[in-house]
Amino acid sequence: MTVPSDHDIILALAEDLPVGIWVARAPTGVEVYANRAFAELMGVGLQPDVAVGKYSEPYGILTRDRTPYPEARMPFVRALAEQRVVVVDDITIRRPDGSCIDIRAYG
Repeated sequence: MTVPSDHDIILALAEDLPVGIWVARAPTGVEVYANRAFAELMGVGLQPDVAVGKYSEPYGILTRDRTPYPEARMPFVRALAEQRVVVVDDITIRRPDGSCIDIRAYG
């Protein structure tokens, strides 16, 4: 019997959580992981070649008034700059099918 690695166990648990999880490498913002709930919320999974300063367009990240979300206000960018966990309540996601949802993000 093969024993799963800690890494495999964590990934298996994260896949089934009812919250979207997105992980990027600091400080570049190169994406490392996104779980199934993240892909469902966003309408897409990880996007190739996306990093800090390039999140709004490929993920359809908007302000509540439907303008592109400022990259400098993204949760990941703010968490790096402020060196603390931040909560952002003013994000709207426009999915590829055109539907929109409002989200709260922690970075």
